[in-house]
Amino acid sequence: VLGLDRFFHIVWVWRESPMAETNHDLSYARSRDLVHWERSDGTPLRLPITLKSGEIVDPVPVVGGMINNNTVIGFDPGGAVMITFHKFDAAGNTQIYVARREAPGWRIAQVSDWRGFRWDFRGGGSLESRLFVQGPVPVGADRIRVSVIRDGKPIDFLLDARTLRRISEVPGHLLADRLVPVIPVPEGMTLNTVEDAGGSGIALAWPTRPPHRDLPSADIPDPTPLRLVMPGAAAGHTG
Repeated sequence: VLGLDRFFHIVWVWRESPMAETNHDLSYARSRDLVHWERSDGTPLRLPITLKSGEIVDPVPVVGGMINNNTVIGFDPGGAVMITFHKFDAAGNTQIYVARREAPGWRIAQVSDWRGFRWDFRGGGSLESRLFVQGPVPVGADRIRVSVIRDGKPIDFLLDARTLRRISEVPGHLLADRLVPVIPVPEGMTLNTVEDAGGSGIALAWPTRPPHRDLPSADIPDPTPLRLVMPGAAAGHTG
C-alpha cells in the first residue's frame, strides 16, 4: 500500500504448514521502489526476507488466532502506517487489534472487548470466514475508524488518534449491500468488494459462490465480471 510518505508498505504472516491455524508472527517491510526493502526504522533488508531477518510487528504464536487474509494496512491522520489484525486475548477470545509504528517501535492496542467470541479456524482451503477487517482510516484530525465484519454484521470502531483508545463501537454499513441494486448478482452467489485503503471511495466488486474449502463443485459457473466501482456507485455509477 502506498502511503503519504511515498513508501510502499507490506505486511504478512508466516505459516508452518498449509493449515490456517499455523499462522504466526505478524511482519512488516517498506520500500520506495519495490526493489530495495527496509525495516520501519530504515535498516536495509536483504532479499529474500526470512523469519529470522525480517521485522516482527507482533510475535503472535502458532494457534494464536491470527490469519493471513486479515492483516490489513491503513494510516492514521498524520500518515503513520497502521495495521489491523486479530488474535486471541489472554482469556482465549478473538479480539481486534491495531499496530502503529511510533518512535520507540510498534505500539499494539486492543480495539474490541468481545466476550464469548472465538473464531478457532482450522485446516486448509478457502475458509468460511467469521471475521473480515479493513485497515485503519483517518476520520478528521483526531479520530481513526476501524471497520470489521463479524459473522456477517458490519461494525465500526472509532479510536482516539493519539491514544488509540476505543471511543465507540457501532453498527457499520456494507458497501456490497449498497451495490446490490446496481450490480447483478447471480443466484447462489454473493457480492465481494475491496475498497481503496486510502479512503478515495474507489473499490472493486465481483460476485462469486461462497467458500467451498477448495473442494470441487458439481458444476462450473459462468464467469462473472470484475467491476471498478467509483464514488457514488450506489447511485448507479460503476465501470
